[in-house]
Amino acid sequence: MKKVSLYGCLFWALTNVAVAQNCDLVYDEYDSLMNKQFLLQPEKFVKVQNNRLSPQDLSKLQKNKFLLSNQHKGLGIAIVQTNKNKYGKLLFSWRRTKDRGLLLVIKEATLFGRVNDGARPKNLKNINIKSSYTLDLDTGKTGGSNADIWFHNVNGKEMYIEAINGAKIKFPISSLCKPKFATLTAVLPKFQAAQFNSAGKNDKRLKQIVKREILPNGNVIINFSDKSKIERFKGGIKRTPPNGQPTTMLFSTAAPAAFPVGDPDDGERFFLELHRGNLLNIIHSLIGDPVQVQQFIDSSDNSGNIYQSIMTRSDTIQKLVAP
Repeated sequence: MKKVSLYGCLFWALTNVAVAQNCDLVYDEYDSLMNKQFLLQPEKFVKVQNNRLSPQDLSKLQKNKFLLSNQHKGLGIAIVQTNKNKYGKLLFSWRRTKDRGLLLVIKEATLFGRVNDGARPKNLKNINIKSSYTLDLDTGKTGGSNADIWFHNVNGKEMYIEAINGAKIKFPISSLCKPKFATLTAVLPKFQAAQFNSAGKNDKRLKQIVKREILPNGNVIINFSDKSKIERFKGGIKRTPPNGQPTTMLFSTAAPAAFPVGDPDDGERFFLELHRGNLLNIIHSLIGDPVQVQQFIDSSDNSGNIYQSIMTRSDTIQKLVAP
């Protein structure tokens, strides 16, 4: 009989798995990711520059920093709140013409009447703002006492796109797809999947995992097809063979990791929360019982420290998949 063993490995990175999952599914982060809460508080997710941006700033701080489609590459990105309290985003550039001189070009802008569900969107395209002129984003018209942005041309060399009349403008200077902090990679042990005979059918003589359980205290139980089981807990393991006579092995553990005392900054927290959520999804997939998982979260994963929570979930996954 020919035996074929299938092996799986779980890999993840402290930041990259969550981020790559988003950016592997989109072509343009301006279109697909810079929405909802990002429009309200972009500084919670990425670094921003406030109030105004020059062409030099655009080249230094924004150019080639974002995942953008070809039609958006090279354009500046701004998140805006108008003086009539509408939130939105826009793409812009500067262009020099023979007959009209230097122009600030709003290539496209989208404002929402209601941000949380994207209701009542207003779209603007290809609006040219002449030197020292203004634009009212609420109406899409240049000039007027309620203008929101200003093409501030200081002397022909120094110039800015700038918020005025109580409007606010923020310029992202880091990508949602490229976190700026270190990547830490963890690799879980290999585990053996079901084995098959040459006809492709399960060999009943071979021990296979049939069920995984998680207890509120964080212990995990692996049940096998031969009625044996393994319980893994902090500092030890208990093996119960089919005859029901358990044996327990205890071992010493290294000192726990020293987690950062302070909270991560807003940009880091965004990626850490995505990663923490992905770890919980893995646990749900392995257990298949949302009640068990919720009891575990309530009892053993209730730390206010996000680093501790990530470590707890990572350790739990290792217990669930270790051979």
